[in-house]
Amino acid sequence: MSLPKYIKDFVNLTSQEEEILGALFHREEFSKGHLLIKQGKICRHMFFLEKGLARYYYYSDKGQEITAWFFGEYYFITALDSFYQHKPTNYYCVLLEDSIIYSIEYSNFEEIFNKSNNMANFLFRTMYEVSYKLSESIFRFQTAKEKYKVLLQDFPFIFQRVQLSCIASYLGITPETLSRLRADK
Repeated sequence: MSLPKYIKDFVNLTSQEEEILGALFHREEFSKGHLLIKQGKICRHMFFLEKGLARYYYYSDKGQEITAWFFGEYYFITALDSFYQHKPTNYYCVLLEDSIIYSIEYSNFEEIFNKSNNMANFLFRTMYEVSYKLSESIFRFQTAKEKYKVLLQDFPFIFQRVQLSCIASYLGITPETLSRLRADK
């Protein structure tokens, strides 16, 4: 499903709004391993993942790679603080599969807000959802077992398409502990 078709599922777009989307979002294909977001760089784009899978991660003070979230099809991706404040990000976002991405630069993102209240409301809601998914508050008070169950129930694609070491990193446990959780089902 393309970006305009996806957005039409949520809001009624005029033909003029569809033209704006087509002019401001650029469709690209990237190979597995491509970095969308790089630590230490300013993230100047918001991305929509039409096809593929991405992993959002950072390095702890001890140099350990920590997975913050996984993005599957029909997710918007950006480093929010970097995108809005134009400062270097502490995160990476790598594609785990060959992917089709729509991207928009920050200046064009702002242009949408100035041209269409309909699109502005949709994008504002979308950015809120991205920030919520990336916030630690989602799982802050849950045990690894509870987190595991939520992932299994709400995001089963993760277990089918992501290495277990990355899932363990996201849950904050070792791969061995994840294996035990999987065995307990």
